[in-house]
Amino acid sequence: MGVCLSHSLTPMAAMTNKTANSLKPDPDEPQTLRSVSVLHVEDDTIIQFHMRTILEKRVRELFSAADGVEGLAMFRAHAPDVIITDIRVPRMNGLEMIEIIRETDPDIPVIVTSAYSDADYLLKAIELGVDKYLIKPFDHRQVVKAVSRAAEGMARQREINEANRFNRFLLDINPSFIVVLDDGEVEYVNSTFLSFMGFRSLEAFILSGRDIADFVEDVGGHQDATRIGRWFEEITGSGEDGVVVRLKGCDERFGGVFWATFNRFPETRKYVVVFTDITRLDDERKLLSLQARTDHLTGVANRLGFSERLQAEIARAERYGQPLSLIMFDIDDFKRVNDEHGHEEGDRVLKALAKLVWTNIRTTDLFGRWGGEEFLVATPNCDLDQALRTAEKLRDLLCEAAIGPGRGISCSFGVTSHRKGESMDAFLRRLDEALYVAKKSGKDTISSA
Repeated sequence: MGVCLSHSLTPMAAMTNKTANSLKPDPDEPQTLRSVSVLHVEDDTIIQFHMRTILEKRVRELFSAADGVEGLAMFRAHAPDVIITDIRVPRMNGLEMIEIIRETDPDIPVIVTSAYSDADYLLKAIELGVDKYLIKPFDHRQVVKAVSRAAEGMARQREINEANRFNRFLLDINPSFIVVLDDGEVEYVNSTFLSFMGFRSLEAFILSGRDIADFVEDVGGHQDATRIGRWFEEITGSGEDGVVVRLKGCDERFGGVFWATFNRFPETRKYVVVFTDITRLDDERKLLSLQARTDHLTGVANRLGFSERLQAEIARAERYGQPLSLIMFDIDDFKRVNDEHGHEEGDRVLKALAKLVWTNIRTTDLFGRWGGEEFLVATPNCDLDQALRTAEKLRDLLCEAAIGPGRGISCSFGVTSHRKGESMDAFLRRLDEALYVAKKSGKDTISSA
């Protein structure tokens, strides 16, 4: 049983006019009072009247309840800004009511009143995070001060919440993907990124058991599972302004290339990582790279494109000890086609020749225009005899196709195979020599070196 600190309040009917006048609002009181609504829970009708006299003309709206059950119903119906409740009210005591309300609104300001100093109630009130504890009897200045402070705190919290809501809105509509991590754990993901990954909320993402790493295909050019699993450390520990990351969406056929940057919140272990979509730039880069390596007339690889791929094939052949052969062919008397029939006809011949060869070599073979009327075919895993048979096949196809004016064109072929340790330049020089011999031998012939 608690100890009573004072006698019951004198009935308001006995108040003098002077006392009643002292309860009128003071012009100097905080204006924030006028913007709040208050729920007062009290079973003593005299104290209810006293509180109404104090607050009715000071706050925007005042709701009164006689017990905890009625107070909880009023809270749910009216969503007041501040709650004032006595501890010992019928049906459900004030602290039980507050505990239920805290589950819905953990931040609502609560002022508790009591005529008792029961330690258990005080500890429970502290546990529930009440904002003020008023001991009865209290005067109007205590009430006004307590509600004013609660209103000011509520106003500040509203401003903070509104700013946070607006900031979150800006983050959620941002086209970039934004992730906030605290000590490496995901704390926030904006809606744009969640939608990309196929989730409607952060909670759904977390409950799914998925991780950001599940949507990373490549980080900084690395595709091994260990480095992808450490995507956050790869980005923050790169020492660069940013890292190129390739992401895949919920539909694994859809993804993109992103420029990942990060910032650290001062004096915390929180990081914000931003993924900016550069897929279009990457596609444009790839297109420019492809254009730079493709012959614009025939659509096959040009000298640069073929040289790069040939260098890679030479390295592969050296590494695995596999054969690699080259075929170079040159259109015989092509200058006469241009001179007698025009360059348009010459271009048509080059395109038709390229199409014929392209459709009659293996998908693993490399094909390119070396320059002018010279073309190259690289045949991985083919020795010299196999490459000679391929050259013979192409020569026969050209004869049958009759490409070009009159009886069509013919070509001379040079063929050679790579020697262990031989550079690409030396390889191509021997090939050129073989073609030179074929040309000198009467054209429409095949020579090897």
